[in-house]
Amino acid sequence: MFNVSGTELFVIVVVALLVVGPKEIPSLLRTVARTLGQVRRTTRDFQTAFNDVLKEAERQAGLDEVRRDLRASGTGGPAKPRLVAPDGAGAAGPADGAPPEPPGQAEDLPPATDARRAVSGGR
Repeated sequence: MFNVSGTELFVIVVVALLVVGPKEIPSLLRTVARTLGQVRRTTRDFQTAFNDVLKEAERQAGLDEVRRDLRASGTGGPAKPRLVAPDGAGAAGPADGAPPEPPGQAEDLPPATDARRAVSGGR
C-alpha cells in the first residue's frame, strides 16, 4: 500500500522512539490501530453504500429503458383486447364481446387432421 522497505520502516521506528519515547510507544500503537480500524470501517461502509446506490441506479436505468421501449412501441400499459381488426375492416371477435373460441377447433386444424378426425369418428 505504501511501498515501504525494511530499511525505511526501521528509520521510522527509530524516529518514533526518539520523538515519543519508549514508554509511550505501546499507547501510540494502540491509538494508531484504533484509528486505522475506524478508517477501514468507515471506508467499508462508504463502499457498501456507494455500491447500493450504484445497483439502484442500474436497476432504475433498466426500468427507464423498459418504459422508453414501451412508449416507443405505442403501448403505455398492459395490452388490451382488440375488437377491431388491425386494418379497421370490421370486428375481429364475436359481436357480443365474448372471448374468441380457444385454438384447436376443427376449423383451426390442417386438412390432414380434419380427414383423420372424420375417419376416427371425431376423436
